[in-house]
Amino acid sequence: MASRFFLAQVWVVMSFLLAGPAWAGGGGENVLLVVNADSFSSMTLANTYMQLRQVPACNVVYLNLGDQRDQSTIHVDTFRDRILKPVLAAIADRGLAAQIDCVVYSSDVPYAVNIQSDMPPALKTKLGPYAPYATPTAATTGLTFLHRHAMAKDAAAYLSLSANRYVRMPTRVNNSIAAPQTFAFRSSIRWEANGAPSTAATGEESYLLSTMLAWTSGRGVSVRQAQDNLLRSAGADGTNPKGTFYFMIKEGEEEDRRSRTRQGGFVSAVAQLKAMGHQAEIVEGKLPMKRADIAGLMAGTRGFDFAASGSTILPGAICEHLTSFGGQLFDGASQTSCTEFLRFGAAGTSGAVTEPFALQAKFPLPFIHVHYARGSSLAEAFYQSVSGPYQLIVLGDPLCQPWASFPTVTVESVSAGETVKGILAITPSAENASEKIAQWLLFANGKRVTTCPPGGKLRLDTLTLPDGRNELRIVGVRADAIMTQGRAVVTVYVLNGGNVAAKAELAADLVMFGQSTTLTASAKTASKIIVTCNGRELGVIKGESGTLTIDSKRLGVGMFEILCEAVPGATPMRRLMLPPVSLQVEEPTEQSAASEDVARRLTPIAIPEGKKKTDGWFDVSGRGAVRDKPFTLHGYVKANERDLHQLQAFFDGELTVEVNGQPVAAQHSVKGWRHFPMNLQAGWHELKITGTAKGTPAMTLYFGGRGTQRLTAERIYQLPK
Repeated sequence: MASRFFLAQVWVVMSFLLAGPAWAGGGGENVLLVVNADSFSSMTLANTYMQLRQVPACNVVYLNLGDQRDQSTIHVDTFRDRILKPVLAAIADRGLAAQIDCVVYSSDVPYAVNIQSDMPPALKTKLGPYAPYATPTAATTGLTFLHRHAMAKDAAAYLSLSANRYVRMPTRVNNSIAAPQTFAFRSSIRWEANGAPSTAATGEESYLLSTMLAWTSGRGVSVRQAQDNLLRSAGADGTNPKGTFYFMIKEGEEEDRRSRTRQGGFVSAVAQLKAMGHQAEIVEGKLPMKRADIAGLMAGTRGFDFAASGSTILPGAICEHLTSFGGQLFDGASQTSCTEFLRFGAAGTSGAVTEPFALQAKFPLPFIHVHYARGSSLAEAFYQSVSGPYQLIVLGDPLCQPWASFPTVTVESVSAGETVKGILAITPSAENASEKIAQWLLFANGKRVTTCPPGGKLRLDTLTLPDGRNELRIVGVRADAIMTQGRAVVTVYVLNGGNVAAKAELAADLVMFGQSTTLTASAKTASKIIVTCNGRELGVIKGESGTLTIDSKRLGVGMFEILCEAVPGATPMRRLMLPPVSLQVEEPTEQSAASEDVARRLTPIAIPEGKKKTDGWFDVSGRGAVRDKPFTLHGYVKANERDLHQLQAFFDGELTVEVNGQPVAAQHSVKGWRHFPMNLQAGWHELKITGTAKGTPAMTLYFGGRGTQRLTAERIYQLPK
């Protein structure tokens, strides 16, 4: 799919979402988006999500994680210091505590955490009979949900199978299982030991929902596949898909052990879904066969071939399977990865990152689909269904809400494009009298500033905002247990000071990834102009005017809004937001595959003496690598499908890459992971890597369109000499 075509699709979905009801279970202002700034795929996927869900710039956190050699697993102390602590600090320091309910990770943030050091021998006594099942690997999303215990190094608390008080446990009525109630999640809600929400400010449990958008290495999906899935999920909101929820039961003794773990709630879940007007079935087998209407799927199998099933997953569906290693996403792991469901269109999935044993508490209850069908968000549905989530990686769009019914927000007291000053009084209303609102919220430039009850006014002192363009979001929260939200977004222009001559423009507003452009900005009497994109500072122009080079390798691919804030100088002047400028960064030009004649002549690479075909680094010339001496790796690699492929290299030294004789832009040049995106047709492509090792002369390579695979000698071919 071409980059421009994809961006056009994004804008169509955004127009639909902003023109009418928006997201239930929260919106972009309730999400903190965490990005690996050293990863092309992480930044590109995050850019897509920001646009689709209108995540404000103040809600984006960039982390530098490129020096972590193991992309999948991170030590718990490193996880706390370099991921969880910065995330929590950003929420506190930016004044976002009142609005952030979910932490969502883009790709290339380690999904598994080695917690061995948090598990002293004495812990076994605390865990009792559960101790043998508390294996020492946790999921990034699970530990983020249980962040209070993770930061306190309280493994006994976060390993507990009853750690999640937000979970809605079913009850027995007349010897049958009754479906539990559904509640909205807010990080400000405290949960009592019996699972009831509490109004107490201290002393009870609170959490942060957490998912990972996708995984684009190992057994994951490609960047484009992940983008397409997010687009599909956003478009599913409020569509009330007419499909069937499938609950799969045994196929042989081995599979029976997996399906039996959750089978006790199937009948009740199906009955509740049918009572709500949905189709639901209990089916024998691994997957539904030749069904074109999968609205949700709960399976129990160690391996499956979804393509062979002939079935279709509807937009917005949650699909997952209970198995030991469904959440092990690295290349070569056993059992089918949960990411296969994402590959075929599911909005969300989950899997265990290590052996969890067949314990129901570590996997979603069947009622995940009941919560979802009642209108909960994808993240709310998951965490209302897992009482011990520490080993469960949850993948997908946390805000996806196919069965939500949204209040329609209208605002008459302020209009788009209006110039305002002083105190602004906003009178919001719901379009229909039946849409009862419990509370109105006002966000300015993505940050929550005030609230009011139904019938009240939202008052905003515009002196707290810079002059120039500002975005206001008026959010209505429905008065029900699910607290569905609707919102209106209005752009206004604040003018509390005098008119200041100011402008900003780009030398080129469309560049290809790897290229740079120049920003020119000026503001009369400014002491400096701060340039930002997605909340991250790109540079500072000193004085009233000047230029700044913007390198697309710091941005990834997507559509970007470049903001310039003029800071007052010696003369009286208010902070001023210059008119924003838009920059589109496109994918690299598509490369044609080698001719059929070349493809026929290719042979497996010759393995240098003393090396194995599975070595992570090798020199085709057979000379071997020497520190501070140039080396060359030259051969042909196969792109199995037309896609945005990546070469990912972990290396210490100088490195250049060419594909089909054309140089490929690297995202960064420090020691650690470097990403080289390539837009390739299906077939064989000439790859040439040259460099000089500064440190240990070794390199780890990954390549591919789907989740990038370890590039070993058996995957590189060459032409006969």
